[in-house]
Amino acid sequence: MRTDPEKPPMSGPKGLFEAMAKELHVDLGRAAERENGEALARAQLRCSNCNAADECEGWLDASFGVPLPPTFCPNAPFFHLCIAAAHGDTD
Repeated sequence: MRTDPEKPPMSGPKGLFEAMAKELHVDLGRAAERENGEALARAQLRCSNCNAADECEGWLDASFGVPLPPTFCPNAPFFHLCIAAAHGDTD
């Protein structure tokens, strides 16, 4: 269970997805603009079908704010694209 008030509660796949985005400094509103929201919808679906929820929660609890997704995350490529877009590097 999360005890840090700065970190959002994680409840189910949606909570984990939002917590991961926050930890990685990914603006989900901006991400929703990619491909008319389809990229975000696919990422959320991948999260809801992921079998690594316990590993994800453990990673988030132990994270030190390093803005790189964990290698086990099936949304790592999505988050990398969002991070690159936020820094203007989408080529």
